[in-house]
Amino acid sequence: MKTEKDIRRFMQQNRIAIPKDDAFMKDLVRQINLLPVPAAFENESVAESLRLVHMIRTILKKRARKQVLYLLPVMIVTVAVLLVAVSFLPPASEYDVIDFICTWKYPLLGLTGTMVLVVSIFHTDIVRL
Repeated sequence: MKTEKDIRRFMQQNRIAIPKDDAFMKDLVRQINLLPVPAAFENESVAESLRLVHMIRTILKKRARKQVLYLLPVMIVTVAVLLVAVSFLPPASEYDVIDFICTWKYPLLGLTGTMVLVVSIFHTDIVRL
């Protein structure tokens, strides 16, 4: 087992030689200044980037809302026309409701998808109220 004196002697023999003048500290400070600055320390560029991201998000959100508002009346009119057309067709079987759903499942799915899209886009505004 090593004694404390042996451990101290080993540390003294293997230590790094540091000069007694200020040259070491000057060189250390110079090397530290050459290191790249992390993004967290660049407050102006981070703030500018966040502002740009927020502006782009706002623009895309407005654009998506306009697209939904243009698409929604078209979908409503299309489904209404299909439902009116179906109401004038003679029944194909005894199970009118099941037959109607099987025949017109795609327009019904389109209407459901459109409603889900509208709710998902306006969901953030509803939650904030």
